[in-house]
Amino acid sequence: MKKPSLWLVIAFIGIGYLAGGKDDIPSRPSPAPQNSISENTTQAFGLIQPQQTQRSTNTPPPVAKPSPFIGASLYTSQRANMRAEASTKSQIITVIEKGHLVKVLNVRGDWFSIEYRNRTGWISSSLLTSEKPVIRPAPTTTRTLPTQTVAPVRQSRAGQPTREPYVGTCDCPYDLMRNGRRCGGRSAYSRPGGRNPQCYF
Repeated sequence: MKKPSLWLVIAFIGIGYLAGGKDDIPSRPSPAPQNSISENTTQAFGLIQPQQTQRSTNTPPPVAKPSPFIGASLYTSQRANMRAEASTKSQIITVIEKGHLVKVLNVRGDWFSIEYRNRTGWISSSLLTSEKPVIRPAPTTTRTLPTQTVAPVRQSRAGQPTREPYVGTCDCPYDLMRNGRRCGGRSAYSRPGGRNPQCYF
């Protein structure tokens, strides 16, 4: 019996390998999508992933607008206290009368920092107005003095009186004393050796 040749053995092994070798090689699993695991996990626990949005870095942050009252000149609507700080408990620097003009330097809530007669302080915004208020003058009381009745001047033998009679001075006889009586002989004109005023023409 002849031995099979070496080429036949090699050919037989190669045919057998090609016929059954494909079933023995394990196939590589296809790569799973990256989001499949996370989606299954979130669905199992009832979680919802928030959608990530890309933030824009080109938008500038909002800038607070300055108050339109800064730099304006306002009037006091009534008699107001200018204080050292923006509080009713702060020290009073001075009192500003109604209708005086002040300049606004800064705004803090309901308080205005103002300048008044080279002094700075704080005043409540409720005490300022853009329109000049009407200032009514204070009522003045006039005191009327009682009128004194003057007795008529009688003609004297010496002539006509040079003036109207005075009250409280007895220079001439026709002058009156404080009680309203005529001086008469008590006057300086009537007394010899004293003053000699000119009482008659």
